[in-house]
Order: sequence, then C-alpha cells, then structure tokens
Amino acid sequence: MMKKNAFILGGMFLFLTGCSALKKTVPSGTVDKKISSKNLVDSFEKSALQFDTASLRLQALLESEGKSQQINLSVRLKDQEIFWASASVVIPVAKVMVTQNGIQFYEKVGRTYFDGDFSLLSNFLGTEITQQKLQNLLLGQPIAPLSSKKWNLSYQKNQYVLSSKRSRTPLQETYHLYAGNFRLAEQHLEQPQQNRSLKVRYLDYAQVKGQWIPSKVVFVSSVNQKQSILTLTYHSVALNEHLRFPFRIPNGYTPIEL
Repeated sequence: MMKKNAFILGGMFLFLTGCSALKKTVPSGTVDKKISSKNLVDSFEKSALQFDTASLRLQALLESEGKSQQINLSVRLKDQEIFWASASVVIPVAKVMVTQNGIQFYEKVGRTYFDGDFSLLSNFLGTEITQQKLQNLLLGQPIAPLSSKKWNLSYQKNQYVLSSKRSRTPLQETYHLYAGNFRLAEQHLEQPQQNRSLKVRYLDYAQVKGQWIPSKVVFVSSVNQKQSILTLTYHSVALNEHLRFPFRIPNGYTPIEL
C-alpha cells in the first residue's frame, strides 16, 4: 500500500495548470571562461523567476518498478506558501495541498487520504523535501540558494558546471547552467551515506511575460539502487493571476498507514 501511494503521490506532484501556450526552446550560447563562480551565481540569481502566483498545466509520465502511469495535473502555486494540485486520468482522481507545515492529499479510487509530514515524498524523490524545495524543483530553481555556498566551476559544452567544494559533506550538489540564459540545465543531489540521489534535467525552456519557465523536465530518483523516472511536459503557464486553493478531505476516506 505504501509503494502504491508513493507512486500516486510522486505522479501527482509534477504537473501544472494555466492559460499561456508555451513556445519551447533549448537555450544556446557560449560559455565565458573568464567569469568567476561568484559572478556566475550573481547572474543566475538576478535572472531568477519572480512571481506571486503561478498556474500551470502539464502531462507527466511516471516509471517505477516496472510500472508506468500517465497523468494530467493542474497545479497552482502561491510563492513560498502553497502548492495545490488536482490530478486527472480522463476524470479527476486526486488532490494535494502542500504548505510549509506538511502534505495533505486524497485519492478517489481507493478512497484513502494522507495528512502528515514530507517523509513519503522525500523517500520517493531521494532527497529531503519541503514546500519551498518542491516549488524550486518544478520551476527550475536550485533546491537551495547557490549564494549560500562556495563552488568549483568547470565547463561542459554550452553549460557552466558548479560542484560542491567539500566532497565529504552529507549532501553533494552539482548544478549545470545554460550559458545562453543562466538558467538551470541540471541539478544533481546525492547523499552517498544514505544511498540515494536525485537528478533533475531541464531539457528546454519557454518565456512567459519575459521570464524563463521550464517546459520539459526529467526527474531521476534513486533510493537504495531502486530507480524512478518522472518526465514532465509543461503545456501552459500563467503568472500572477487571482487563484483559489480549495481543499477538503472527503468524509469516509481511510487514512494511509506508513
């Protein structure tokens, strides 16, 4: 039951709802080998996405333990506060609400619900997750601010590569930035002692109101050598519209036992 619910929850978390069709592009450009890691991080953070609310629509394909599932998801975000999503497979099948305090979700097929902390999603994704970190992963932001650490800088084709200076820390981080727009091409988070990792690849982007939004993202999670792959294709995005976040667990649903 826990694996089933982690599969449903993992599939739900990476979809979006909105109004603006996306014109996708792969950022291009040439690396500047004279730039310092500090100036690179400054350029990245100056071009970061700014918004109060966001709504997105996407399609996701989740592959895990020999199973695959495709879901459409409508997601609404309030910056740093709320992640709300409604999942459907022809008809609505589940809803989720994530705040800084934890996760609530229910699914209609088995009439079950969850109301608790982030451990279920953290185990699925292979790294510790909060509401802010989840928002960052979806929108092409680092899981933690780049300016909070010092980095080794190298280059790979049209990308800058920032890697942790301290190799013996519990969490080892590597970030690839496109030279053309200083947006994330990839982030790789690894916890060797716990035998788990998460690699997120941002394959292309689109511009919405002059800001860069990911339009195709691939999550590869590995926990104790068991791999899950989640491919997200964003179809539309809207920023800074008035949004509602309705959520209520129906009566008669059974709590999930972890």
